[in-house]
Amino acid sequence: MKKVILAAIILFSIVLGNSVHAQSSFEITDFQATIRVREDNTYEIFEKVNVRFFGPSERYQRVIPLTMYRQKISLRSFEGLSTAYEMKKTSNSVAILLGESDIAVAGDRSYSYQYTLFAGEDSDPSKDFFFLNVLPDESYGRILQAKIEIIFPKEFDITSLSVNVGEPEDQVFIPVEIRNKQITIRVTDEELEGKKLNVYLVLPEGYFSVSVPKNNVFTSLTWIANATILFLIVFSLVVCFIFRNKRIKRYSDDPLPLMAEPPIEAAYIQDGQTKERDIVANIIYWANAGHVGFLVPENIKKPGSVHIVKKENLDHTAKPYEKEIFNLIFSDNEGLSLSELSDILKAKKNEIGDWVHRYYRHPENMLFSRKVSLLKEMIRCSSSVPFIYFTFKTFYIYTGRSGLSLLLSLISSLLFLMLPQTISIIVQQAKTGRKGLPSPVFWLYASVSLCLTSFFFLLVYYSDILNPGEYFAMVLSGILIFLFSVLTIGRTARGNEKLEYLIAFKNHLLNVFNNIIRPDSDIVTRFFEYLPYAMVTSDWEKCCSRLFNRKVPTPFWLDLGNVDEGYIPIEEVKKMIAYIIEELSRS
Repeated sequence: MKKVILAAIILFSIVLGNSVHAQSSFEITDFQATIRVREDNTYEIFEKVNVRFFGPSERYQRVIPLTMYRQKISLRSFEGLSTAYEMKKTSNSVAILLGESDIAVAGDRSYSYQYTLFAGEDSDPSKDFFFLNVLPDESYGRILQAKIEIIFPKEFDITSLSVNVGEPEDQVFIPVEIRNKQITIRVTDEELEGKKLNVYLVLPEGYFSVSVPKNNVFTSLTWIANATILFLIVFSLVVCFIFRNKRIKRYSDDPLPLMAEPPIEAAYIQDGQTKERDIVANIIYWANAGHVGFLVPENIKKPGSVHIVKKENLDHTAKPYEKEIFNLIFSDNEGLSLSELSDILKAKKNEIGDWVHRYYRHPENMLFSRKVSLLKEMIRCSSSVPFIYFTFKTFYIYTGRSGLSLLLSLISSLLFLMLPQTISIIVQQAKTGRKGLPSPVFWLYASVSLCLTSFFFLLVYYSDILNPGEYFAMVLSGILIFLFSVLTIGRTARGNEKLEYLIAFKNHLLNVFNNIIRPDSDIVTRFFEYLPYAMVTSDWEKCCSRLFNRKVPTPFWLDLGNVDEGYIPIEEVKKMIAYIIEELSRS
């Protein structure tokens, strides 16, 4: 055991010794560089390096990076002034091996060389900039002291100059001397701490008079993306204008055409959806027809207190989806509580919606045009194009990898789309008056999309390459395209006729020609017949408020136990319906 431990210690000592020797095989006692910047954005660089080797070593290596603040640059020429050299190129750098390949060096050596870098391609059309890692990438050797002189062809704004140690975004700055058009930097080993030294200077557009725009992945796609997005906005606007939800003004005192159909159809006319409130309205509709009864005790908010009782089956005149919903609710028993009904509706919500949608998708019953529905979905999907583009551009700038950037942008765009989806629901509810909040999961996605949008705007704000105005325009474009798809509601001729009946009913219900509703008005005497349709048009609250302190005739199907002379206060009705809807909509 002792031999094993001893062998391990010896092996560890050898490895550690070799590592230390490799890391300290030489040090740079003095580094001198003169950089002349030309108007075509080329840098003519002369360097003189004094190196002290601690023992017989291989050739000195100077690594020249070929990236400039996430932008590629090129090495146009290199000339060794004091010794032979060998070049080894990679995609991101050029390694210069100075000295003879078969001769070991030791002691103090001096190397002089000059080379030219070209960075003429302009990645940002709004400004020029100078960026350079001016010290060699010698992670295995110390630089005791260095002096760098950078000579520019024209005057520049010194307030935009940044000289820092480490990575470009690090906040470790070095003081410099500026005289006329020359920058002089002096640093020591204590200041460098083995890190890079970067010089970054923002210049006005046109400073490099012959620089050309950079032709990379996202700049070559910019004009295509902008043209595509502009086309999508115009196309969506035209489709929305042609197939918009037309405002039909038909003032009538006859609500009977609408009331000839189930309340679910009245709800479906507005936005093509079926909600919990629509099911409750249809149950009241069945109650008025003698198929259902309600048992409501005095303490209405006691759990399980409100019961819905089945009296008789629907007749042959009922629509297929009505029969399916009725049989679903009253399949196993004659009556059920609100909590039981809530469980059924939550479990079968999508199935109920499919039944209604399937009925009104038949040509003879169709309320919404299939062609317009297809256009709406195409526009809705195309609204992700702006999000995909600007997330791709952001990821590409920070990673330089187009495939990975595209994958990340597609994933991010799915979350981004929840933001316009949330906005569209708010707009749609404000437009139709159909209240009801999305599920908590939906709000979670909306919150994530909002946070993601804020995060990307922070990246843009703190980046010198990305353009905040372009990103804001992209987000706005995506939201606009999505909203146009929401506002596009192309009804068939039958759908427009049903909408006329719906508007006529609402006008009659709110009594637009008379601000005072008389006690003998049919709005009062037939209140419970109107109630199911008022619920799906979201006007029942307004009607109840206008009937404040009134009593309406109690229907035969409502057993309250404390009815006064066959009449019930409107406030009790409002409280009962609000409680039922609240219970059925509870997540």
